[in-house]
Amino acid sequence: VLRFDVRGMGDATGEFPGFEALGPDLAAAVATLREQVPAVRRVVLWGLCDAATAALMNVPALGVDGLVLLNPWARHADTQVRTEVKQYYAKRAFDPAFWRKLLAGRVNVFQAAGELAGKLWRVLRSSAAPAVVADADADAAGLVDADYRERMARGALSFGGPQLYILAGKDHVCAEFLEYSKGHPRLNGLWRRPGVTRLDLPQADHTFSSAPLRAQVEDATLRWLQAMPAMQTPPRADGGL
Repeated sequence: VLRFDVRGMGDATGEFPGFEALGPDLAAAVATLREQVPAVRRVVLWGLCDAATAALMNVPALGVDGLVLLNPWARHADTQVRTEVKQYYAKRAFDPAFWRKLLAGRVNVFQAAGELAGKLWRVLRSSAAPAVVADADADAAGLVDADYRERMARGALSFGGPQLYILAGKDHVCAEFLEYSKGHPRLNGLWRRPGVTRLDLPQADHTFSSAPLRAQVEDATLRWLQAMPAMQTPPRADGGL
C-alpha cells in the first residue's frame, strides 16, 4: 500500500491546486509505486470525498485497475439545496425533539418558515431549469465547458475495471452525490453496471469516524480486493457513454 498526500496537504510541500487539478499528483503516485515495486501487477486507487472525485475525473489517464470510492464529492448549488430539504427539514418533521422545542417556544417559527420557503423556492427553480449535460464528443472538441461533476460522471461510466462505492447514510456529501447521480441521464444507471459494487453503511458519518465503522470499511475493501480477479471487465470501446 502506498499512502500519499497530494501537494499542499498533510505532510506534502507545495501549494494545494484544488481537487480538480490533482491529475498530475495521482499519476506521479501511481508511477512511483510501479517504479519502487516492480512486482506490482495491478493498482487500485482508494479515496474519500474529493479524493474519490479526483480519482474518477482522472481515471482514464492513470492506467489503474480498480477504484474504491467513499462518499464522492459532488457539491453544487442545485443538489445542495435539494439535499438540505430532504435530509434536514424532512427528518426534523418526524423528530420528537423538534416538536418539543417548538411547543416550548424555543423555535423561531417565522424565521424557520422563511428559511424553508426560500430553500423550497430554490429547489423548484432548479427543477424547472433545463438540465445541461455535456456531450462527450462536443466536450472533446472544446464546444462544451463541462463542470467537474460531468468529468466525474464520464470517468465512472468509461472506466472498464471494477469500482467499489462505500456510502455513508449520515453524510450530506454522500447524499448530494446520490442526488446528482439519480438526476443524471446516464449516471443514474451506475449501480446496474457490471463490475460496480455499492455498499451502504446507514449509521456511518462522512469519515467513518468510529472504530467499528472503520473496521467495516477495511473489511469491505479487503474482501473486494480478494474478489477482484473475478470482477474485472474489459474496457468498453464506446467509452461507456
